Amino acid sequence: MKPRLSLRLILLTGLLVLVAPLQALAQAPPDTPLPLPDLILYGTVLRDGQPLSDGTVKALLPRGGVVTAVIAPVSGTDYGYVLSIPLRQYDVGDTAYDAGSVRLGENITFQINDAPAMFTDANGVVLNSFMVPGDGNGGAYHLDLFLSGPDAYSLGDVNASGRRDSGDALLVLKYDVGLIEGVTSFPPGPRTIYLPLCDIIEDGVCNASDALRILQCDVGMSGVECPNHPTAAAIQEQNTPNEALLLLHLQIEADAATEQVIVRVLADDPQAAFGAGTLELVYDLQQLTPVDCQETSADALDMASCNADYAPGVVRFNALSTTGLSDGTELATVSFHMNHPLGDDSRLQNLSLAIVDTSDHQGAGLPWQLAAPELIPIPGDSNPLYLPLLWSFQASQQSAPAPSDIPIPEESQRLYLPLLFHAQVIAAADVAPTAAQTPAPDLVPRLYLPELRR
Repeated sequence: MKPRLSLRLILLTGLLVLVAPLQALAQAPPDTPLPLPDLILYGTVLRDGQPLSDGTVKALLPRGGVVTAVIAPVSGTDYGYVLSIPLRQYDVGDTAYDAGSVRLGENITFQINDAPAMFTDANGVVLNSFMVPGDGNGGAYHLDLFLSGPDAYSLGDVNASGRRDSGDALLVLKYDVGLIEGVTSFPPGPRTIYLPLCDIIEDGVCNASDALRILQCDVGMSGVECPNHPTAAAIQEQNTPNEALLLLHLQIEADAATEQVIVRVLADDPQAAFGAGTLELVYDLQQLTPVDCQETSADALDMASCNADYAPGVVRFNALSTTGLSDGTELATVSFHMNHPLGDDSRLQNLSLAIVDTSDHQGAGLPWQLAAPELIPIPGDSNPLYLPLLWSFQASQQSAPAPSDIPIPEESQRLYLPLLFHAQVIAAADVAPTAAQTPAPDLVPRLYLPELRR
């Protein structure tokens, strides 16, 4: 009897073991998946054959879920990452699959620093997705992930050096003004940039605004989006201009003795909103020849570039700042040789400033206003511009020479504005006397508003 009781007890215990899970499953909500032991993936992370020491590895799950691991040495191994992938099993006919899990037989893709990654299987075939084996629950699989070609580099790393830094920003500025070339073949050669990696703000162009964003990302500026890799297609959006205003004007200085014209491009930025800008100085090829173009010193701007030979009749330059500009900031200084003697009015006609693009710190368009040019007289200039310098005097019987501090140019070089004399002196005259005919009383140089002769 005793053995029979023991047998009955054993049978009853086994039945309970079988029935309990069935009861639990029966009581569970119908859509609850059955959890399975996680799938473990591990291995090295390479870029162009070299191990990466930082960054992230992401497993992209079939329904939009993502599992992320930090790239770092795994203790006691040569591996650089470990991923634990949640597995689930569902009832037949159940389609409400969890986005954060994977079923047996489904595929997983990978990214390294947001760039598509690949691996090589046991047969030497390069793949970009991993299918979870039917018996993969609780299993561990070795996958050495790698990047190669342009996908291995972050957006903004235009020289494909593996770092997105100020060197890339400088190259973009030089490309923007035509000092170096942009290429679409990979890898880029010396003094070139790889254009598909340039448009970091994704507005469809590669210019100074991208250089500014590269600098901001290099220093980890808060509130700035720093993508690691190009999106499938750049999204072109019109940035809404803000209320700040950039004030620009030219300062023109000529010296006939040296046959030089110096042009300074100055900017006022009242709200310190300036981030980046590209501008062009347009000149007459027949009258002027560019000699030199100098960027502003480093204490005024974070970075700048200038090209005096950008195109016939065009000097192009750009500048960027992460903190805005102070009033009167000199963006560039351009020197010209005068091919022919020029008067001041000719200097204005032969020089103009064109604004290609200006943006604020976030890459949004920055409105600008162009003021009238400023002329600087140079001592000894043989072609001066004369404002109405009139002489006030008391009539005198004695003649006296004109004061030496009043410049008297040759007749052929004068630009006459209303130069008038007191009525008592010239009342009987039909025309204003010339300098040689006019009595020379005691003279005091003064600047008068126009006074019409009676």
